[in-house]
Amino acid sequence: MNEIDSISIKELRNEIIQFNNDMNVQHQMKNIIILILFSLTSFSVFGQSLEIIMDNRRSIIDDSLSLIICNEDVSNYDLVNINSLTIIINGNNYNFSNIPNQLDYGIAYQVDLNSEQYSLYFSQISLLNIYSSQQIVDEPKVLADFILSDAINLQIVTSFCGIEYRGGASQSYPKKSYDIELWQDTNGDTNNRVPLLNMRDDDWVLLAMYNEPLRLRNIVNQNLWQSIHAPYYITQEPNAKSGINTLIPSM
Repeated sequence: MNEIDSISIKELRNEIIQFNNDMNVQHQMKNIIILILFSLTSFSVFGQSLEIIMDNRRSIIDDSLSLIICNEDVSNYDLVNINSLTIIINGNNYNFSNIPNQLDYGIAYQVDLNSEQYSLYFSQISLLNIYSSQQIVDEPKVLADFILSDAINLQIVTSFCGIEYRGGASQSYPKKSYDIELWQDTNGDTNNRVPLLNMRDDDWVLLAMYNEPLRLRNIVNQNLWQSIHAPYYITQEPNAKSGINTLIPSM
């Protein structure tokens, strides 16, 4: 019995030693697992970056004003745990100086490109880009590229166009008004009859209204005139108007 008891005690001691060793190994493994989890958590909280890649046709950059305006659905972006935020336009990385809690419309965000600071706005107003290699004059119209980011119908409209200055005395103002025709080709032989912003496919006028800060006179006068006057041939052409369609973007 004593011998049996003695062997049992040895076995028990060995079991205890083995148990302690196992516990040490488990403790070490637990520490390793905790370290791995902490590292993963640290990466999740402190290591995320977000890049917003813009379609170039849905943005406007004015380098002279250090201004960027973009049509983008900002609700798509979750900035929780983001520590690096970049918007990519035309292949250039504009880095946010400060990471906001969320993106919103009409807010000026400071971004930089090669140490140059820009004010970035996200907008729900349609954006129009017109590029011409020729000098725009009163007449004739010169060839240009027309790119409309239609925020109403969520589409991009591209076309050749002819563009010229519009107006008389207003042409002396720093901000000009323009008359535009959409063209199917570079020669302008055939008009590209595309309706824009839910208005009819016709010639287009961009009114500067430089001397009208409230931007009300034109649309009020047009609506007043159309309320008191109708073309004499209105019965033959029910959609005819003696004036122009005007569009004031909703803010």
